[in-house]
Amino acid sequence: AHSQDALEDAKKLVVKAKGEFQSNDAKLAVKQGLQKAVEGKKLPLVMLEFLQQIWSKYLYVTYLRHGMDSREWHNSMQDIHILIRSVGVRDRDQLFRLHSTQLNRILARVRLGADSIHGDWALTRDFFLAMDTLYEARLAGLDPVMDEAVVGASSAEAAEGSEDEVDQLDDLRLIDSLKVGDWYKLPEKGLELRCKLIEKNLHHGYCLFANLSGRKVATARFSRIAGFLQAGLLKRIDTS
Repeated sequence: AHSQDALEDAKKLVVKAKGEFQSNDAKLAVKQGLQKAVEGKKLPLVMLEFLQQIWSKYLYVTYLRHGMDSREWHNSMQDIHILIRSVGVRDRDQLFRLHSTQLNRILARVRLGADSIHGDWALTRDFFLAMDTLYEARLAGLDPVMDEAVVGASSAEAAEGSEDEVDQLDDLRLIDSLKVGDWYKLPEKGLELRCKLIEKNLHHGYCLFANLSGRKVATARFSRIAGFLQAGLLKRIDTS
């Protein structure tokens, strides 16, 4: 009975840890996706506020429900990229073609998405009003006066991102040596804890350790575990 209870506790831990890391990954994916879409662009302030306060929540929910590789996520990001690109179109014929072939449908989808998360209705209203005003003026050959801002791109962050990709590959090589079901001595809060590796989640990049009773000892990102391995601080316990 004790071993069965420990197994059930371990299963619950795996599900809970996956949910926590999935939420964090979703927030990061939304932040990076929107930053990539707007950086270097001159955009109306109301559009930036809508993306940051409304559409970010819709993207977060889309990630959790469907995942980053889904058609739903891809379409949600692509719609925003096209809307952002449309703001810079000043040629009347080009804007008319874009509006008649894509923008009408995209705006309808974005409105449905914004309504589904029950966000700030006033901001949503102001965003769609601003987009209608912008398109109508441009199609009439006018350039409306709007509060705008240019979102800068950080070269330091870009360089750091490329280094992170190399580090992640190195981490994976180290993590590959760990086996689910093996016992380890894990440094945690100044102590050396005996624990069992019960999950190595490659999708979200973390390890989950539990004790003999199936209770959580620690969850740690691959980068942290790789650091322990490099320093010789995470040691496998021979139980044979």
